[in-house]
Amino acid sequence: MSERPNCLNRDDCQAKTPGKHCRRCAMIAVRSVDHLNRWRATPEGKRVQRDRAMVRLAKMNSPEALAARKIKIRKQRLGWCPPHRIDEYLALARKLGAPDARRLILQDEGDRADGARNAIQRIADEQVARHQRQLAEAY
Repeated sequence: MSERPNCLNRDDCQAKTPGKHCRRCAMIAVRSVDHLNRWRATPEGKRVQRDRAMVRLAKMNSPEALAARKIKIRKQRLGWCPPHRIDEYLALARKLGAPDARRLILQDEGDRADGARNAIQRIADEQVARHQRQLAEAY
């Protein structure tokens, strides 16, 4: 094996010392996996890894990240609930429990939907009756 395993052109390497690398070959050596693993085992590598982990943890637990995570979880868990009724559901859930609160909200929304359907049908029937009256009056 050569003294410079990472050199692309071992015979023409520009390094002054036989055990060292030129700049180009040193960059290739630094990017190798075994070099990275050796560096991680050093005290400096361990310190840098610990510092990076602490920074990641601080970013995850920042107030902004926690608020965003809370909103995301709430949207996932309360996707069934209409957005204008979420506060009402949460208040009901505290008093009655989640299943009963959900049942009440869904029942109320169903009643509203039925009422809206009935109102639309009534308006459509009135329009048809008016049109038939106009046709009858025309003759």
